[in-house]
Amino acid sequence: MSSDYHSLCGSTRLYRSVTDPLAHGKSLSRNNSHSERCNCLSGAPFQKAFYGEEKEELGLMLENGQHPDRVAAEAAYRSVLEANPAHRTAAINLVAMFIDDGRNAEAIELLRQSIQHGQDTCKLRFLLAFTLRLDDQFDEAIAVLKMLVDETSDVAAWEMLGRCFVESKQMDAAVAHYERWLSVQPGQPVAQHMLAALQGGHVPGRAEARYVVDVFDAFAETFEPMLRKLEYRGPTAVAEILSYYLPDAQPKSLRVLDAGCGTGLIGPVLQEYARELTGVDLSPAMLAMAEQKHIYDSLICKDLEDYLQGQLETFDLIVAADTFIYFGDLSRVLKLSLEALRADGWLIFSVEEGPLAEDHYFLQPHGRYAHSPQYLMDLLVENGIHGGYMNRVALRKEGNKPVFALLIAAQRVP
Repeated sequence: MSSDYHSLCGSTRLYRSVTDPLAHGKSLSRNNSHSERCNCLSGAPFQKAFYGEEKEELGLMLENGQHPDRVAAEAAYRSVLEANPAHRTAAINLVAMFIDDGRNAEAIELLRQSIQHGQDTCKLRFLLAFTLRLDDQFDEAIAVLKMLVDETSDVAAWEMLGRCFVESKQMDAAVAHYERWLSVQPGQPVAQHMLAALQGGHVPGRAEARYVVDVFDAFAETFEPMLRKLEYRGPTAVAEILSYYLPDAQPKSLRVLDAGCGTGLIGPVLQEYARELTGVDLSPAMLAMAEQKHIYDSLICKDLEDYLQGQLETFDLIVAADTFIYFGDLSRVLKLSLEALRADGWLIFSVEEGPLAEDHYFLQPHGRYAHSPQYLMDLLVENGIHGGYMNRVALRKEGNKPVFALLIAAQRVP
């Protein structure tokens, strides 16, 4: 069931290959130009047996080709659905376009129509819940997800239901949900971590590797649309700090590590500086999304601390954007990151801002850690960093309020 959920939603990468393309289409795609292929498909005769597949393929090519035409792609998908309202992949591709364009109401309406037409409702109900969540319609999203978790043990549905409770400030319901999840799946790492976040008590020094994998494998397809909704500024903020601290860096001259690269959102920024760009992440599903961007020279699925242990004085630049928020105690990962830098190399990282008066870290109800400025300054000094940069920035919004982060640049001086 997990693969069903993970292939559902989040961007125009949904169902992006036709599962059984026509032999004629295969031949053309090998030997003819994109425009010739589109022209051939747009003139294809109406035949019940394969009209939907040809029109859907035309939509895919118009949407994702060298010169995308989203208006024409949308028209092609609509043509498929007019001929066959129960055509699943055309509906999902059109929903994905709506989500990418911020047309959530149209996406929700199309999903409801598709469910009424008897399409694969388990998949579509998950996508409906996700889109309702994007649109801040939490009560309706929760109602859909409650039915789903009664039908499946899949992490994605259970995890999203908990997120909806937390994001809508229903903390008691969130606790009850995670306790129920643990009763159904004893030892489930997401449920354990989130209960620690919501109830306090024993706070782990970092998020378990199993928690990170489960959350981000479930979250991979929906990751970038959700960050767009939250007005995430990570790539922009990193680009600004790099242009300030590395103004003389020659293009494509540095060995660069994207630490916790996720789907590769920061990759295009780092690519400008990198003669060799490495991405490391714990989530195979997130790395699969990053690979589709064709930015990285290598992508490695490994725990960050384990990976850094074998990289002494390897990189000129390490960027950990929204990665250290899954570590509470930063002492080991910060030390390893600095040791992995060459002389005069830079470490750029962000954390969520904790209380100014405190000198430590704490686990927040949404499951991420926050760190106080004093804690960070003390750690940097302990590791021989006496200068550098720390700036308070709003990297995203949650509940229409800014979430403030600390963006730090530290240089390893010989």
